[in-house]
Amino acid sequence: MSTEVADLHHRQVKPFFRNVKKELTKSPKVYFLDLGFLSLAKGIFPEEQKLEGGVLENACFLRLKELDLVEQVRFWRSSSGAEVDFVLTSPKSGKVIPVEVKFAAPANKTVGKSLISFLTKYQSGQAIIWDYETEEREFLKTGAKIQILPYFLLPKIE
Repeated sequence: MSTEVADLHHRQVKPFFRNVKKELTKSPKVYFLDLGFLSLAKGIFPEEQKLEGGVLENACFLRLKELDLVEQVRFWRSSSGAEVDFVLTSPKSGKVIPVEVKFAAPANKTVGKSLISFLTKYQSGQAIIWDYETEEREFLKTGAKIQILPYFLLPKIE
């Protein structure tokens, strides 16, 4: 399959970093533009597909493509192993916004160490946790507004 044809079926998401020496700049993540192609690539017929983390993350990537973003969606991974699924840049403020994809968002006002690390490092002011099944809610953590959304809702970028 030629590169041109393959690019019609997937997109690469490059890492986000501000300091090359401290951040890991590994190879990009690859997301399919059609979840049916993802199933076929895994050797699974779509009707046999079970929802798993990678499929949900890919579905959320497709939702992010619906936003009117000036800059590309990225991901973040530090040399210490901290990782954030997606990093968006607000077209309004220019601030970076971390987005985590979870099967189940935390019931209380806790978030993962990786998200806390990103919020502390980049002073984002906003973070989004996309969840498979949840009700929309918000809370403050480390000075940032954390939005918890079901995956079918588009996030509000401030």
